[in-house]
Amino acid sequence: MAELSTLKEITKLENKGEHQKKLDAVLKNTLEGMEKLTHFLDAVEKLAVTSPHVFTGGEEVVKLSPGICLDSVKDIISAAWLVCPLLLRFKRDAGVFFQPSLHNVAVFEAELDKYIHTAEKICKTMETR
Repeated sequence: MAELSTLKEITKLENKGEHQKKLDAVLKNTLEGMEKLTHFLDAVEKLAVTSPHVFTGGEEVVKLSPGICLDSVKDIISAAWLVCPLLLRFKRDAGVFFQPSLHNVAVFEAELDKYIHTAEKICKTMETR
């Protein structure tokens, strides 16, 4: 969220050099965060295509570790199914989209805000299930 407030500050700066330096730093930080988020989103996507039948039935393909409940596994998989459409928002190449261009600061700000809210929805859904 710090990147979002910094993007808003960039539009208030008067010196173009200051703008560019600040934007470069913010977008570098944003891309690092997006890279970390990608690992989580990939895991959710893999869960969304996992069949609960792998864990059930007469011949289980995967044995659960002691202490892990089958119902919990099913709940996590169903939560991943619910948030799967939200994953599409992140399917663009962030490195290409978030190129440091002062003309696009408002667009970056809006997209980053959408990314943050979507990631929060995904996390909240996964956590509550």
